[in-house]
Parts: sequence; structure tokens; C-alpha cells
Amino acid sequence: MSICPHLLAALSIVGLLERRGEEEVVQVIRNARLEEEINDLRNVTFFVPSDEAFQGLSPADYERLRDRKSLVEVIRGHVTTESLSVGEMSNNQLLPVVDSDKKLLINKYKQCWFDDNAVTTVQCAKVVQSDLMTCGAAVHIIDKVLMPPTDGTVLDMLRSNSSFSIILELMEEAGLLDHLSSDTGFTFFAPTNDAITEQLPHLRKDSFLMQQVLALHILPEHLCCAGVFNNLWTCGSGVQHATVGGPRLRVYRTLGDAGRVVVNEIVRVTQCDRVASNGVVHVVDGLITRL
Repeated sequence: MSICPHLLAALSIVGLLERRGEEEVVQVIRNARLEEEINDLRNVTFFVPSDEAFQGLSPADYERLRDRKSLVEVIRGHVTTESLSVGEMSNNQLLPVVDSDKKLLINKYKQCWFDDNAVTTVQCAKVVQSDLMTCGAAVHIIDKVLMPPTDGTVLDMLRSNSSFSIILELMEEAGLLDHLSSDTGFTFFAPTNDAITEQLPHLRKDSFLMQQVLALHILPEHLCCAGVFNNLWTCGSGVQHATVGGPRLRVYRTLGDAGRVVVNEIVRVTQCDRVASNGVVHVVDGLITRL
């Protein structure tokens, strides 16, 4: 890849962002006193949160960004070694963060197997504009701020929230709890206590049934919500995803209801993309059962 193939690439990184009107990230970079450091970067990829991404932060995350040390960590956590266009990235690729032992996970999703275009995500943040080249970096605009994870593994994340105590008890009874702390990328559909209380007596009557049902909640792949499509008509029966229990789930977006993510026709995702160090959690409003 050439270093400065056209006029736009002659801009500094911050200069490019200013020219594009990315006001929030420019202000954040300056608040962190990182403008010179960012502009001096060479041969890197910079995943830049959009203005809307910053505006969508939770109050707790906004509070974290008031601390300069945290702010610096967040900005540096968006920069990876080697300048890569989206076309040069591959599914499940891990990109090393500059001057860190952390890595960012790239995923690519196609609406249909024959589709030439893919949605690209980094830590489940969708790339909404790609391949903005400067002299120092490949810049890609993303729709989320990549906040440093605080919860460790998926199991650590769920244990830190009492709303998931019942599903963890059931996973342990079924001998499936180790899946949540494995070092392989996976997806877990996590029902809250309120979502499964009524089904507990029936489920606990049959340990074999319980294990089968709970295994449906784990996919041996990293499935972000940005990789779930409204494709009931374009691909027939929707996208099928294998589970660790064997049967496949149909995961898709509805035509209405703001494109809600639905699993096996009934269970709805109420919160997307809680990214842990070893996988991603989607909170759901009920137990997933085989149709």
C-alpha cells in the first residue's frame, strides 16, 4: 500500500478527522493531549468512533472519560499495528493494539453466502465508513466507542451481575459452565432471572432436557448483532447458526419493530454485544428451545 497516494492522504490524521467534521473524537484527542502522538503515527490502523458513537455512551462510560488516564487508554485502544484496508482484513483476525498486549477482533458477516459485500466489525462495533487513508494510517469510522473491558471472561461478566444468577446455576447443573470461561471465541444468549423463572420447575424435572436446552444458548462463533440481517426473504429461511449442542438456531432481524434481533422465532435479544475477553453476550428475554 502506498503511503500518500492522493491529496487526501497528505492530511494528518487529526486534520482528516477535522475535515470530515468528526468533532467529538477530535475534541477527545485534544482533551487527552494526544494530538501530536496521533499525528506522528505511521503504518497503523485507527478505528475512529463517530460523533453518534460518543453521544451514545452510557453515563458511566462518560464518567470514565473524564479521567485523562482513562481517556488516553481509550484512544490508544483504537489504534492497531499495520495500516490495513477493510479488504485486507479477514474474519476472526486479531489485530495487535499499538504498544499493548491487547488485540482487537475483526469479524466479517455476509447476508447470504453468495453476497460479495460483507459487514465488518471490530469488537462488535460496525465499520460504517472505511478506507480513509492518511500518510500515517488507514482510518475506519465505527459506530461504537471501544471501551476497555472491565469484566474479564463471559463467566466473570455474568457473575458480576446478579440478574444472571439463575442461568449460571443451571449451566453449572448441566455441566456447561466451563464453556463460559473457555479461551475460544463464542456467543452466549443470556436470559435474565426474570425471563426464565416460570420455566424453572419444568426444566429441572429432566436433567437431559435441561442440558439440551441450555446448549442451544452457546454458539461456537463470535456473532455480533451487526452480523444479524433481515434476510428472511432474500435467503429463504434465514441464517442458521450451529450450537455447541448440535442443533442450529435461526437468528435474524424482524421486518418491523426497529429491526429487533430474534432467535428461533420467539426469543428476542434485549441487549446486544456485551463483549468480554473470550466472547460476546446478548441478553435475551427467554429460554431458547428447539422448534
